[in-house]
Amino acid sequence: MSEPGNEFIYSSFGYTLIGAVIEGATGQSYLDYMLRGIWSPLAMSSTYGDIADSIMVNKSKFYNHNEEEGLPYDLSYSHPSGGLISTTDDLVKFGNELLFGNFFEESSIKMLFETQYANDSIPTNYGMGWYIGTDPAGHAIWYHAGELPTSGALLVLYPDDGIVISILTNTPIITNVTDGFPIEVKELGTLIYQNH
Repeated sequence: MSEPGNEFIYSSFGYTLIGAVIEGATGQSYLDYMLRGIWSPLAMSSTYGDIADSIMVNKSKFYNHNEEEGLPYDLSYSHPSGGLISTTDDLVKFGNELLFGNFFEESSIKMLFETQYANDSIPTNYGMGWYIGTDPAGHAIWYHAGELPTSGALLVLYPDDGIVISILTNTPIITNVTDGFPIEVKELGTLIYQNH
C-alpha cells in the first residue's frame, strides 16, 4: 500500500505475522506460548483461542446489527489478530498489569505506548499495538479496539489516572469513527469525568 515507513496503515495481518514469528522463535504454537507465557502467569484463566463451531462454557452467541444471530466463523487461522475469547475481568487484569505490575519489563511497556513516526516525522498516534492520544478533556488515553461483523472488544487505559476499562459485546461496538478515533472511546472519558 505504501513504502515501509512512509505511512501508518493499521493491519490485522501484521498481528498474524507476529504470531508466526513467536511460533518460529519459541518452537511453540501461538496459543501454547500465550497460555504459558502470559495468560497463566497473569491468572487470565478465561482467555483462550476460539475454536470454530465449538460449544464452550459461557461463550456468548454473536449477533448482527439487525439483531439476527450471526453465522459462525472460523478464526483459528488468525488467533493473534482477533481469534481469541476472553472476559472483561481477564482484560482488566491485563490492563492493570500494564499500568501497575512488574511482570513486563519497563522498557517493553515504554515501547508499547510510545508513538511511532512516519518518514515525514508526523506522529502516527500508534505505538506497538496501541492507539495513543487524549480524550476530549485532555486526559491521556491508550486503547485498542477489535471488531468482527458480530462482536466487538475495547480495552482502554487512562495511564495518568490509573483507570482500566474493558468492554466486550456480542455485536459490533465501533460504529462512528472520526480521525481514526472512535466516538465511543471519546464518550467514555466524558462519562468517567463528568462528576469531577
